[in-house]
Amino acid sequence: MTRDEAIALFEAAQAKQAQCDYPGCIADYKTFLTYCRQVENKQWEGTAYCNIGNAYDSLGDYQLALD
Repeated sequence: MTRDEAIALFEAAQAKQAQCDYPGCIADYKTFLTYCRQVENKQWEGTAYCNIGNAYDSLGDYQLALD
């Protein structure tokens, strides 16, 4: 995945989250997280974790939000 593809994926995840498509945004954020780990971008990795947690929180799945 290229940097531009990762950014597009992150933006798609944000759009899904805004539309309350939490399972969809979680899937995209997790794919984005994999990219962040591969390129060792800690700032983006932290953002991905935060957004995944927020999406799980919105679903009411508080344990997964903490994980």
